[in-house]
Amino acid sequence: MEVRVAALISGILSLITIFTFFLPWVSISYEGGTQSITVNIDTTPVTITVSYDDYTAPISGLGAGNCKSTGPFTMSSPYGTLHGTYKLNVDYTYSLWFINILSLVSMLIASLLILVVALQASPKANRPLGYSSLIFLMLGMVLSICYLASIWSHIGDMKVKMRMYVNISGYTYYTRGEEDMSMDEFLEDANSIVPSYGFILFSIMWVISLILLAVEKPWSFRPTAVLVYPPLNVA
Repeated sequence: MEVRVAALISGILSLITIFTFFLPWVSISYEGGTQSITVNIDTTPVTITVSYDDYTAPISGLGAGNCKSTGPFTMSSPYGTLHGTYKLNVDYTYSLWFINILSLVSMLIASLLILVVALQASPKANRPLGYSSLIFLMLGMVLSICYLASIWSHIGDMKVKMRMYVNISGYTYYTRGEEDMSMDEFLEDANSIVPSYGFILFSIMWVISLILLAVEKPWSFRPTAVLVYPPLNVA
């Protein structure tokens, strides 16, 4: 069995790209600062102030992410001021995650088709397999770009789950909550939105896979002609 090395490497790289979907594809950075909120507790106004450093909120290729923040915590009222620390843990899921799931499926199909070509399918099947692998490979990249573009364009929503631990005078208090936010709200205070290393790795392996597939040109394979000669006349 003849093995087409370029196509084999191309198929393996296409298969490996699937693992990059679990890595951060987008990195959103926020600037540190201070936030205050005033609430009434039994008609007594209480001002809660938290301070936080610069932080980054990554979004994976599957639309999920997590970020953490810690810092000083102050609770002020007419009766005095309490000081402590807090720890905030935020999980979030992007509503248009399914776009990149389709990209993942396309890359999986493309890798399997390329591997079949690499392991020398029948010459009659090489052309349709070659075209199909190229189509699914291109579709994987197009869907991935659409996924990133939807984030940069503030399209969709974020489902946010928050858990907060507050330590005051040696006592720890815990609170949690959920909120559905539009992308405009989620990205309102963002300093920058840039591609992260997951998408960069995906792009590099995708380009190499495409080049190797183009070198092999499986869509140009044709069955080898078989010549039949008439029997020789024996005198």
